[in-house]
Amino acid sequence: AASDVYKRQLWSLLLTGALLPALVEEWLDRGVLWVALSSITTARFTIVASALLFGMSHGLNGGALLEVPHRFVAGLIFGWLRHRSGSLIPCILAHATLNTTAILLAS
Repeated sequence: AASDVYKRQLWSLLLTGALLPALVEEWLDRGVLWVALSSITTARFTIVASALLFGMSHGLNGGALLEVPHRFVAGLIFGWLRHRSGSLIPCILAHATLNTTAILLAS
């Protein structure tokens, strides 16, 4: 039925639009970049630099500068979570929650 198709499409969208981006982006920004920067600079600079890269990478898909500011702020929050927890897990969960909320509000 149509309801089953909608549910499958929604689950697919949540996987590809919420969970996978959260895993990959957090691994890159608060994982790889974080480890590289934190070994040569302060935690504050690492948080801001990773947030800036996070925000700017989202502005490349057509939304341009309109997407950068609020994603930069999200990156600051994710960076703070990474710094306070010492783990990627809270960042991934927060990021996936943010993405899921956006998808559900847009659906």
